[in-house]
Amino acid sequence: MTYVCICEDVNDSEISRLIKEGFNTVDKIKDASYAGTECGACIEVIMDMIDKNDKQLQRVRKIAEGISYPNYRLRIERDNASPGGRIFLQWVFDDVCIVTGKMKEWHCRKWYLSDFMLDSEIVKTAFAGAMASAEHQCREKFRYNEVRLFNPHTSLKALMEASARETTRDNPVDED
Repeated sequence: MTYVCICEDVNDSEISRLIKEGFNTVDKIKDASYAGTECGACIEVIMDMIDKNDKQLQRVRKIAEGISYPNYRLRIERDNASPGGRIFLQWVFDDVCIVTGKMKEWHCRKWYLSDFMLDSEIVKTAFAGAMASAEHQCREKFRYNEVRLFNPHTSLKALMEASARETTRDNPVDED
């Protein structure tokens, strides 16, 4: 028996029991045992224990082992911020920032998965995420007269203003 949380006197056996009973997020374990509620030093250990005992998470990770997309890594985690700690997949890649010119790690949006997804649905969701990232990259890097014309970070207000200036063959607004 090893102590996981010294502050609240909680050992690894207690955490393992809670995980087996369905307490699959740090917040659920905190609520049930108070582990991690004081100094927080044990949170990483609790997260590791959850990951190792989470059969559904392991199933998705096993499927993800066969998925690849050049220069990208696939992250599979549980989102402890969401109710129930939903599993998500997220593409991660390294690229140069178009604003600063510095190399950095980028995280694409999270794609949440149902616990009832078929293997094929998980693979198709990963594909949809790769497609969305490719489109995002294209929109960021495509230029017309050195302007990011289809910038994915344009504000809603600016998009609405631009949409009000619709052009047609009969009414060529701002056309040369």
